[in-house]
Amino acid sequence: MGKTTFTYGHRRRDLGLVGCLALLLFSEQPAASQSRPLVRQWDEALGYYNPAALAPLGTGQIAGLWGREDHRHSYYLLLTDLPLELLGGRHVVGAQLLHHQQDLWEHSTFSLRGSACLPLSEGKRLQLGMEGTLHRLTFDGKKALEEGITNSELPTTKSEGKALGLSLGLQYYGERLSAGIAVTDLFGVHTRIGERYTAQLPPRYSATLSYHIGSAVAWAFVPAIWGSYSQDEKWRSEVRGTLWYHARIALGSSYRPGEALGLHTRLRLGELSLGYQVERSTRSSSFYHELLLGYTLPHGRTKHTEPRYKSIRLL
Repeated sequence: MGKTTFTYGHRRRDLGLVGCLALLLFSEQPAASQSRPLVRQWDEALGYYNPAALAPLGTGQIAGLWGREDHRHSYYLLLTDLPLELLGGRHVVGAQLLHHQQDLWEHSTFSLRGSACLPLSEGKRLQLGMEGTLHRLTFDGKKALEEGITNSELPTTKSEGKALGLSLGLQYYGERLSAGIAVTDLFGVHTRIGERYTAQLPPRYSATLSYHIGSAVAWAFVPAIWGSYSQDEKWRSEVRGTLWYHARIALGSSYRPGEALGLHTRLRLGELSLGYQVERSTRSSSFYHELLLGYTLPHGRTKHTEPRYKSIRLL
């Protein structure tokens, strides 16, 4: 969590950055169709949006998320981060597996990523991240015909296409302030589905900002802001606040303008963490659910045996 002492001037500057980004991100924004799954507990799985935001606490982790909006729209996400010493510096490597089911479409990805850590000063660092992704998009044309959906460009059988993607990110970690920017699939994703149809995913640009208020040994409050833009989704943003007790139990809420209101809770038991978020759409009576299960990898578990010395007293 970092040190709990800081100057008033630094605090005003950090809070000013939070306010400026909030003004940029939080205007009422038009709704857009969703082409990528929206991971709602992004503050616990930030690597999904930013390949540089790995191992925020400096330790490795494994996390899994499962989300559901209705019986035709669900997703699961598995990701892992592993810090390592390389070329005289401390860096992070990671992997991610995503499966997204949306109506007649399935979108599966496998990603490998790495983040180079640049220490700035005590308690502060900058991370540069890069990610390579293999995309597989599948359309169930047979089921579409059974449901009466006809389109001359879409295949009439279950067909798939593959493509590669490249993502870049930049993440800053301070004693209390964290901020990052990233672009997912920098050159977009283009793949043929069948003989006539081409599926496309445009690049997605995202930014996050969070600020830690309080102490890790008592109460703490963490406000956070997320925003993204893509050609198909347009502008999307979210503000959320999480109240922590002894860094073990948390309760918070979130709001995405024009989309949804949410509540979330977290529980940390040693290396194990559990999370749950429920949202209610502001445009309909729909509810969305997301579960999180995480595990922090033990740091420096290598056994180290201290040398034993025996002394002999000569009489």
